[in-house]
Amino acid sequence: PAGLKELICESGFQLDSIEVRGSDCASLCAKLCFAWFRWLRHPLTALPALVIAPIWLPSLLILGHASLTLGLGYREDPLGYFAVVKPKG
Repeated sequence: PAGLKELICESGFQLDSIEVRGSDCASLCAKLCFAWFRWLRHPLTALPALVIAPIWLPSLLILGHASLTLGLGYREDPLGYFAVVKPKG
């Protein structure tokens, strides 16, 4: 968030607020989903990726969304940040 704040101020905007999006749990679920999609593209891992898909993807999606809804996990390693800015002046 400190780097984002610096970029916003250097760009000629005024920072109104920065909010954390997600937690480490949601971030981990998202990274594992992206890894699964990469496995689909590789000839050696595509079949195993398809085999685990019925269990893997619904579990990750449920856990990821539950962590967002219930506030599970630590917010020190979030999915990202949402900044509200306005023009200086």
